Amino acid sequence: MILGGNMNLRKLIFVGKFWVPFPSSEYGGNWVVIATDRDEVASLLRGEVSDFYEQYDDNMLESIRKAECFALASDITESRVVCTFFT
Repeated sequence: MILGGNMNLRKLIFVGKFWVPFPSSEYGGNWVVIATDRDEVASLLRGEVSDFYEQYDDNMLESIRKAECFALASDITESRVVCTFFT
């Protein structure tokens, strides 16, 4: 979404579940990311996990698709991984 005339994209916060199934991930986990869209979420999360998880890329994309998404009320401009808890 374009805001005003400054051409800045509004940031959203995405909250989702860890995508690696048992037994590779014993207890699952959660992630929280601030980004402009789901594609940016994928890029940020790929930078957060080890190469081992590349085999679960389709699961990750599905997790992002199912993630809760909320508009941020503040003027945050930086996209980033807020927190992750992966087991």
